[in-house]
Amino acid sequence: MRRILLPFAVCLSVILLLASCLKDDEDETVYSDDAAIISFTLSDLKRTVTTTAKNGSDSTYQVSVSGSSYKMYIDQINHLIYNVDSLPYGTNVSKVLCTVSSKNSGLIAIKNVDSDTLKYYDSSDSIDFTRPRKFFAYSNDGASRQEYEVRLNVHYERNDQFVWNCSDIALPSGVQGMKAFACNGRVYVFASDGSRTHVYYCDEDSHDGWKQAESAISLPPYSYQNMVERDQHLYTYSNGHILKSADGISWEETSRATLLRLVAADNKSLYALSHSGLLLSSADEGATWQEEALDESPSLLPLQDISYCSLPSRVNDATEYIVLAGNRTLANYSDDRYAMVWSKVAEYSEGSRNDSWMYISACDVDSVALPRLSNLTLASYNGAILALGGTGIGACVRAGFSQLYYSQDGGVYWRNDKNYQLPEDFEGQQAFAMTVDSKGRIWIITGNKVWKGYYPDDVWEKSQKSFTE
Repeated sequence: MRRILLPFAVCLSVILLLASCLKDDEDETVYSDDAAIISFTLSDLKRTVTTTAKNGSDSTYQVSVSGSSYKMYIDQINHLIYNVDSLPYGTNVSKVLCTVSSKNSGLIAIKNVDSDTLKYYDSSDSIDFTRPRKFFAYSNDGASRQEYEVRLNVHYERNDQFVWNCSDIALPSGVQGMKAFACNGRVYVFASDGSRTHVYYCDEDSHDGWKQAESAISLPPYSYQNMVERDQHLYTYSNGHILKSADGISWEETSRATLLRLVAADNKSLYALSHSGLLLSSADEGATWQEEALDESPSLLPLQDISYCSLPSRVNDATEYIVLAGNRTLANYSDDRYAMVWSKVAEYSEGSRNDSWMYISACDVDSVALPRLSNLTLASYNGAILALGGTGIGACVRAGFSQLYYSQDGGVYWRNDKNYQLPEDFEGQQAFAMTVDSKGRIWIITGNKVWKGYYPDDVWEKSQKSFTE
């Protein structure tokens, strides 16, 4: 009997001890010293939308924006709370309802906009987020608090409207010609004043703060005409030398050659015109040159106002589409009305063939042919080609800077696209340049102004969305 009662007595003692411990827990409340905001959700917001009718009249109305669709990210390291995906243009953030939760349901307070006064957060009170606000999370024991800055990001530009920003640039007086390139995060302008080619650059995320490159090599006045870009390097032809630079300041000679001028480049080759009117290519930075095959007479090659651009293939990483355009000389071809446009498919994969250049014959329709314009400039943009030029030459009577010419088919048809219009206050000058940077922004540079244009949707970036508590 004792053997049976002894284990039972031990079990009963354990049960009574556990019951005593549970009773103690029920009698004593333990407060946490943790303080943190752990969730932040926006309620629906109001947005003002303006539309333009075909007759040019504007109408304005309000729509609802689902605030919960714009996630608020909480950076517990830097104590920041914000929406990575900005609210649409026109959203009213002066009266916002939000739901905020804290760790262990601790108290939350908000600092007044114009004073140090704090008030308790109430989910039924609207908050003005037109400027950053300070939120405070308190621990249950009152010993700790965490301060957070809360920002609501709102797009200040319409994402469906092309935007132009203008700033000043001080190029040398009497600039006669220029070219621009985007390379290694910078935009370069090569401007000739008739005595030498000056080099200016600025960061592509800016449009001011231009600096002049101080190079040990003085570039001749015609060097800007020979500028091409290949593999994040700039190349030019000067006094029989092929020069190469990664920053527009330090130049090194890669080879010597007898050429008329450099005209284009792709990921593999440099292209040049010979004194005999042939189109040449070099895959070794100008050390050796070979004649390029043409599907039409070399007499149709441009000799002045030459520009080029390259379009990456949408289906093959090792393929580019090169477009070369310019004009023939006025003395020999005064009757030309349209520019000379050529194209080539450049393939780089092993065993690929070297395709010939194809002449794009201009159809005799002014509305779709690329006019014979002075200082013609091409730039690839979002899978298409943009062209801009000055006054018409020879038989071309087109007004200079009347429009941006837009081609979606590789340079065959050129149209005036309503989505890509020149700035309203744009004043063309004899010397100008155009390029597109790595983020899809169009740059147009004259002797004293810089315009940078883009669709906000194309250049808006995403920020960090993951943080460690």
